Amino acid sequence: MKALTIFIGLITCVQMAMHGQAAPASMEQSVRSVESIDITQRSKTDYKASAVQWKTLVDADMSNANAWLNYYKALRFESYTEHSRKISKEKQQKLDQVIASMSANVSGSFEFEYVNYLNGNKSDVAFEHLKKAWSMRPGDRELIDDMIALTAIENNTGEMKQYCQLLSSADVYNAAEVEYNRNVFNSIEANGILITNGNVDTYPLLMMQQLQNFRNDVTVICIEWLGNEKYQEKVRSWLGITSGKSVTEDKLFNHQTSRPVYFSLTVSPEILKAKSGELFCTGLAMKHSAVAIENIPSLVYNWESLFAKNNIHQAESINRNYLMPMILLMDQYKLTGQTQKAEDLKQQIIQISNRFALTEATKKHID
Repeated sequence: MKALTIFIGLITCVQMAMHGQAAPASMEQSVRSVESIDITQRSKTDYKASAVQWKTLVDADMSNANAWLNYYKALRFESYTEHSRKISKEKQQKLDQVIASMSANVSGSFEFEYVNYLNGNKSDVAFEHLKKAWSMRPGDRELIDDMIALTAIENNTGEMKQYCQLLSSADVYNAAEVEYNRNVFNSIEANGILITNGNVDTYPLLMMQQLQNFRNDVTVICIEWLGNEKYQEKVRSWLGITSGKSVTEDKLFNHQTSRPVYFSLTVSPEILKAKSGELFCTGLAMKHSAVAIENIPSLVYNWESLFAKNNIHQAESINRNYLMPMILLMDQYKLTGQTQKAEDLKQQIIQISNRFALTEATKKHID
C-alpha cells in the first residue's frame, strides 16, 4: 500500500479550454473564428498581451462583438492559476464590468449570450444564456461540450448522446487524450465513482459511455459543474453527502456511499493535498480510503493487462500524469526483483520528464 503524500507535487492539473483563442499576430487576423487552445500552454503574460490587443479592437469599434468576446476570454483565462479556475473577487468585478459594457454595446448578440454563460459558472441562469447562444449558432463547435454538460445535468440522455456524437465528429481530442481517458476508466473497479476536473478529463469519458457503451457502470462527477445547484443535488445523492448546504470541492471527501470513489490525477493538487494520505494510486486515478488499502496489485494489473500505451510518449500535456503511476510501478518492480522491467520504466520516466521539463521533480524519485 502506498499513499500519495510524497507524489502530489508531480500531479499536473490539465484542462483543455474550447473557449480560448491566442492573441492575433496582426489586427487583420482579429476576425478569424475562435479556435481551441489548451489553457495550460499559455502564460499569464500571453493572456495579458492578448487582452491588450483585443481591448484595442474594442476601443476602435464598440460594436465589434467578436472583439468583446475575445477580450473577455483573455481576461478570464489570465485570471486562472495553473491548477485552478477560481477567480478572485477583484478580477470577477472586472469581468462583470466587461459584461456591463457589452450589454450597452452588443446586447442580444451571440457573443453577449455566450459571455454571460461563461460568467455564470454553469448556474441555471447561465445555461439559459447558453441555450440562446446555441439557438443563434446551432452546431457551433465551441458550445458542444457545454451542451453536453447541460443535458447531463438535466438528465436528457437522448440529446446528450447527440451532442456527444457532434463532439466526436469535431475531432477535438487527439489519440493521446482519448487513450489517456480510456486508461483512466481502466484504473477504476466495477461500479466506481470517478471525480474529474473539467474538460479534457471529462468529455472523452462521457463520449465513451454514450457512444461506445464503455464503462457505463462508472458515475463521472465533474468538479467544474458544481456551480449548478441541481447538479449538486445529484452529487449529494451519488456520494451520500449529508453535511453542509452546498457541495464544495472539499466536501467530496465526505462521501458515505458504499461504492468505491476515485479522483482523477487531473484534479487540482490544491484539492488533493489535504487528503493525500488517503489517496491510493491504481493507475491514472486514485482511490479514496480513510484506511490504508493494498493498491499496488491493482496498479500492476491495470498497467500490465488493461492499459493501452501506443501514445504515452506523445507530447500532450496530459501525458505528464503517467509519471506518478510509473514511478510507483518502478519501485514495485525493484522490490520484487524484476530488474529489467524496473529499468525499462526508469528510461521511459526519464524521457517523459525531459519532454515536459520535469527532470528535477522526478529525479529524487528514480535515483
